Amino acid sequence: GADDVTIDSLLFRNGDTGILSTTSSDSDRLTISRSRFERLFRGIDVRPGNDGWIVSGSRFSNPDGPAFSLGVFASTAARIESSEFTGISIGLDLSGGALAVGNDVHDNTTYGIRLAAGGRAEGNRIYGHDATDFQNALEMSGGEAVGNEIFGNAIGARPTSGLLVGN
Repeated sequence: GADDVTIDSLLFRNGDTGILSTTSSDSDRLTISRSRFERLFRGIDVRPGNDGWIVSGSRFSNPDGPAFSLGVFASTAARIESSEFTGISIGLDLSGGALAVGNDVHDNTTYGIRLAAGGRAEGNRIYGHDATDFQNALEMSGGEAVGNEIFGNAIGARPTSGLLVGN
């Protein structure tokens, strides 16, 4: 895999996965900034063995295409910050040391943010998940959610385990 790479201001559209880094890729310290991910099955998928990723100032959306399933799946130490997730099934799915901070997560069809063991969401705005009882702003089966602004959702937070503080 590639180390110390910056991807800036690119458009990823109409594919399966915008950026994929499997457990055998060993791509460390990638920065993805000011990019757009549209009409994809998955925007970014980063697995263990790929360390120090940063996603910043990017937009994940489904303007009018087929189902966009997942904005960012991160199961390793990655930081997703100052990005927007809207109109897709699941905005972020985080575990294993992944952190979402300062994102705008709204109007997604299943979950805004899903956290499992080791995932953390901090200081995000999570809203507009209000169409059905199956739309949760924040779904937790572990992890930590601290200081998020959660409003205007059918279900604000649904923790089965994990730490939910000051939201």
